[in-house]
Amino acid sequence: MDVKDWETISKNLVGRLPIYIPILWLALYASKRRSEYQRLQQEYAHKEAIAKSFDKYKKQIEDLDNEDPELQKLLMQALITHQTHLIANMAIKCLFKT
Repeated sequence: MDVKDWETISKNLVGRLPIYIPILWLALYASKRRSEYQRLQQEYAHKEAIAKSFDKYKKQIEDLDNEDPELQKLLMQALITHQTHLIANMAIKCLFKT
């Protein structure tokens, strides 16, 4: 290749950059937003599963015989602590994910 060919290639490339740069930026931006949306969907599905399991465990604790109300109280506190810990850890992972 001679110098004229390189000049032609560089002129064509520089002439098309104003078209390619915005298209590339838009593709990267859309890809990032899509991945954020999918991550949010997964996190809310996980929260829904946690809420459903909380309700079922709470019902099981309430359905226990009332022979030992102190045990029921301890079980309920343990359940609330565990569920709170799950949700807090999930929020931390969400906030610091890049």
